[in-house]
Amino acid sequence: MKKCVGILIALTSTAALAGDPSFADFAVKQAHKQGFNGCDAAIKRHHENAGGADIRVNVTTYRNNPNLLTMVSTWGAKGDSVFSKATFVKQSQKCLYDSTSILTTSKSCLAYAQEMPAFKYVAEAGDYIWMKNKGGANLLLKPIENGCVATFTVDQEA
Repeated sequence: MKKCVGILIALTSTAALAGDPSFADFAVKQAHKQGFNGCDAAIKRHHENAGGADIRVNVTTYRNNPNLLTMVSTWGAKGDSVFSKATFVKQSQKCLYDSTSILTTSKSCLAYAQEMPAFKYVAEAGDYIWMKNKGGANLLLKPIENGCVATFTVDQEA
C-alpha cells in the first residue's frame, strides 16, 4: 500500500514521499476556519504524505483552551487509505503534536512487520504486537481475519 509506505517514511524521518500539497493546504485552511492559527508547519508536516482520490478533515477546537486543536483526517483511495487523528498544542513559538494513524493491509502482520525494518519488536500484549523505531514512533500490529491493522503513534515538535 502506497500510503503505508508514506506513513512509515514520515515516521522514520528518513525521507519524504510527495503527497498532494493541496491536501496539506486544505487541512491548514480547516484549522484557520475554526480560528486556530500558529501551527501551520506542524499541520502541513502531519499531512505531507496525504494523497489519493480525496481528503476529509474534521477539526475540533476548545473554547477553554485556544492553544489546542484536534484534527481527524482520512485520505487515499479504496484499498489504499489512511485514518489519522492528531492533537496540536501551541506553546510559545513551538507547536507540539501527537498523532495516531491507522492503516489496514491484506498482508499478514508478520509479512507487514518484515517490510518495516526500521521498527523493532518490543513486546506482545493481548492481540497486539508492539514495535518501535529509533525515532520513538510506535507501530502496533493486530491480526484480523483477512490481514492486519497497523497503527502508528508518534509525538512531534514543529
